Amino acid sequence: CTNPAVVAIPGPIPPPPPGMAQIILYRQIGYYEPSDVLRVALNQYPTGILPRGTVLYRNLAPGSYTITFSPTRPDPDQFKTVALGAGQVVYVKSAALPVRPCTGRSIAGCDINGYTTMLMTPPAAQQELQGLTLISG
Repeated sequence: CTNPAVVAIPGPIPPPPPGMAQIILYRQIGYYEPSDVLRVALNQYPTGILPRGTVLYRNLAPGSYTITFSPTRPDPDQFKTVALGAGQVVYVKSAALPVRPCTGRSIAGCDINGYTTMLMTPPAAQQELQGLTLISG
């Protein structure tokens, strides 16, 4: 079983280029959260990976984008859709769902880990981004 390479990139997140928008996705370190590497997609187009403790950003044309990821167990409203205008920056946090207990006597009754996304305010997100690794992915 292999994980994709995580390559840290230096410096702060640059603003989006003129006429573009930006989505910033992140996961806090969460030592007690699952260590799955999430594969992120925008409008079902693979866009990167998101291990815990990392930040990933994408500059995009203005428009509507649905943010999905895998692996995860299904949960209501876990995927978000955002409408972006030129110059707009949106912060999206991925977090683990509460663990569900196993049912029955076999491991087959156990759920896989689950995750959800939350749209964050810029001040809250910028505080949570401190100490995370900015990656290319």
